[in-house]
Amino acid sequence: MNANQWQQFLKRYSLELLADNSEIEVDEEVYQSQWMGYEPATETQIVEAEKRLGISLPNSLRNFYLVTNGWRETGYFIYDILPVEKIDWLRIRDSHLYGIAFKAEKRQDIPDNY
Repeated sequence: MNANQWQQFLKRYSLELLADNSEIEVDEEVYQSQWMGYEPATETQIVEAEKRLGISLPNSLRNFYLVTNGWRETGYFIYDILPVEKIDWLRIRDSHLYGIAFKAEKRQDIPDNY
């Protein structure tokens, strides 16, 4: 998705989430703005994350962050999407889950930077 497509989709999604889900707990200002996102990430923030991770983010993800630097609840089982400065490899963010995931796959050939 390009940034314009993300913007349109996320605006619609915000409206649907706030209208349909009374279980979402957000500040009154979020209800007033009808926007579940945040301020956009800067190009500098994105480039710094890419350097830290040692990769280029996929274009669609870069464009997402250029529209909003993270996301509040999705209304389902994902409670938030991290801001670009907090994203990291699963093995670093949650080494226990990383171990479970790859033990279940019985894979021994996972590269260290995965």
